[in-house]
Amino acid sequence: MLPREKRLRTAEVREVLKNGKSARSGRFQMRYLLPSGAGLPRFAAAAPKKTFGTAVRRNRMRRTIYAALAELRPSLPSRPLKAVVFALGGADGLSSAEVISELRELFRNSFGSL
Repeated sequence: MLPREKRLRTAEVREVLKNGKSARSGRFQMRYLLPSGAGLPRFAAAAPKKTFGTAVRRNRMRRTIYAALAELRPSLPSRPLKAVVFALGGADGLSSAEVISELRELFRNSFGSL
């Protein structure tokens, strides 16, 4: 699980959703900002109610995304980044390794490195 201090707060999520750029790969979509200044990457995960239905399925998907982000975080460039990762339909059937692979591809397509 991604530690709390490495996750975005509610106001930051709103800022990213309002002003961020969008990227999509496979079963995940990301809105992100590259703020100026110092800082490390911080993330939020979202699993829409319309797509995943029950709270159990939504929370399981969010935990899976946070675990994958925690594993990928050391390989990301150490520059400021605020990102909200959305799970799209069909993502709940993926294994942890497949989630990591798809998120790695999403970051590679967005930032060109990983």
